[in-house]
Amino acid sequence: MRVKAFLLASLLTIIVLASPLPSIFGGEGRSLLYTLLLNWLESMSSGILEVNVLPVDEKGNPISGTFIIRVHNFSDYDLKPHSEIVYYGASETITFKIYRRPVRYGVPYGEEKPRWIYKPHEYTFFVTSADLKYYGAKLLRI
Repeated sequence: MRVKAFLLASLLTIIVLASPLPSIFGGEGRSLLYTLLLNWLESMSSGILEVNVLPVDEKGNPISGTFIIRVHNFSDYDLKPHSEIVYYGASETITFKIYRRPVRYGVPYGEEKPRWIYKPHEYTFFVTSADLKYYGAKLLRI
């Protein structure tokens, strides 16, 4: 019975990914979901990271206008000669795929139960206004 349920769920997933999807999964989102499915079938642990960038001033008030956002990936920086740019554009919502790499099984600091501990991802978001009046950066560790 479990095999039939798994096959049915897999078949439905493939049919959904092969059929026209709603606009929320259209274009780039559809291909991203398809690659996640392929990674899952290959036993790779990957996921979708979606970040909403909201530029603020020194007091924390939102700023309106056109902003250019550049995202650098500093994960595994010691193995690369430089960071890699994973996004450059003006969209406030940025979506990309990340891989979860297990480091060890143990008890993380401040927790009681053991679990898998994954290698952290580090991304730096650089935000600049079109008129170069505002600029800033933020490090995001996941």
